[in-house]
Amino acid sequence: MPVTFTYDDGWDKNGSHGSIRTVVASWTADGSGDAAGTSLKINGELLKGVTNPTDGPTDNYDITLTDADGADLLSGSADNLADRDTTNTETVHFNLTDGEAPIAAYPAVNSTVTVTVAAAGSGKSGVLTIYYRV
Repeated sequence: MPVTFTYDDGWDKNGSHGSIRTVVASWTADGSGDAAGTSLKINGELLKGVTNPTDGPTDNYDITLTDADGADLLSGSADNLADRDTTNTETVHFNLTDGEAPIAAYPAVNSTVTVTVAAAGSGKSGVLTIYYRV
């Protein structure tokens, strides 16, 4: 089943445009427990992801983020979106590492982003909110 996306470009109630934006990916797994979809183009630094299981997906399901070239956007990050919890909302900060410890830098993206959910269980659902800075 597809992933659906909603976008918040950072406008506040006073008409100011902030530098932090979000993409919300809502997903429902197909019969094999997987889901995938591709966002509109995102241009910025990926800061964090928040996963919220809405319909009890299988414990330790995985989410990957890839760019238009198929590269794993979180491959150099201190943490990723693997092993998500079946009931708890979880937050992951996407700090890059210097090979050992996280540093104050984040993965850059300037393309569409494909969100792939794996092993979540047939018909199970959830939400991933991606925070990024322009």
